[in-house]
Amino acid sequence: MSISAAHALAVLAMIFISTTFSVGDLIADTLPASVLMALRFSMAALVFAPYTVWRYGFRGLAVPGLWRYGVLAIFSTA
Repeated sequence: MSISAAHALAVLAMIFISTTFSVGDLIADTLPASVLMALRFSMAALVFAPYTVWRYGFRGLAVPGLWRYGVLAIFSTA
């Protein structure tokens, strides 16, 4: 990776991180925390899904044990 590409990625990351605070401040009072957490998780899953499938293939997905995450989600919201 060239130095200019590394600098461009650093600037892009800085923009994403810095806008998190201002956007979060605007929507924190209008949406419940559980909705914001679900949105963040969904966006992270969409961002990392192509890499995960590319790196590990569909065999790396833990579909048989997926029910465990559902149980954790139910008990963590109580």
